[in-house]
Amino acid sequence: MNVCVDRVGRWTIGWVFVVLGVAEMAVGVSPLLSSGPAIVAGAAVLLVLRRMFIQRYQTAFLNTFADAIDQVSRGVQAGLPVPEALRAASEESQEPVRSELRNISDSLALGIDFQTALDDASERIGLPDFRFFAITLLVQRETGGQLAETLNNLSAVLRKRKELRQKVKTMTAEGRLTAKIIGAIPFVVVGALMLISPDYIFTTWANPTGRMFLLLAFGMVMFGIVVVNRMTKPRF
Repeated sequence: MNVCVDRVGRWTIGWVFVVLGVAEMAVGVSPLLSSGPAIVAGAAVLLVLRRMFIQRYQTAFLNTFADAIDQVSRGVQAGLPVPEALRAASEESQEPVRSELRNISDSLALGIDFQTALDDASERIGLPDFRFFAITLLVQRETGGQLAETLNNLSAVLRKRKELRQKVKTMTAEGRLTAKIIGAIPFVVVGALMLISPDYIFTTWANPTGRMFLLLAFGMVMFGIVVVNRMTKPRF
């Protein structure tokens, strides 16, 4: 997942500066006059896209993770060792849970240490819910006990956490909608000006100072959207 996100980030940065460079050459203005605002605008776009991809991945993972834990528990109850139970659960799970469980099972089959395989997966996924699962497996490996019962309890806890996240998301829906509306207003105004008086926008863009302020305003708007979204999203 991190590899995919980093690749998207590199492509985003590249295309942002290519587009800005072409626009600057088209009007014959030195890139040095607007490089600072361009960096701000490009970084803002990159943050939004990166967060969007990460959130989409994590949401898809959490939607089926509790069911996958139940499948691992059933495999353990059937007498399978943990690596085989993870492999069996991966066959019945949906993406991206399937790929992650399969990666862990493959790592264990190659002789990688159990804790190392789980730590690597936890770093890739970046969710406390999966970290709870990893800690459960590690503690059971050290101390023994009824792993199936522990996994059943864990899946119940994760389902309650999912319900709580959905409730918080519903309660903060108004704030997130307000942030989207406020963030869209500058783009609506610019679009209206381009329809009503396009010379006003193009003249401002052709002017070095005007271009600098337009890019700076765009970067500030994107930064504000990111901040408001982070304030209205649960972190647990």
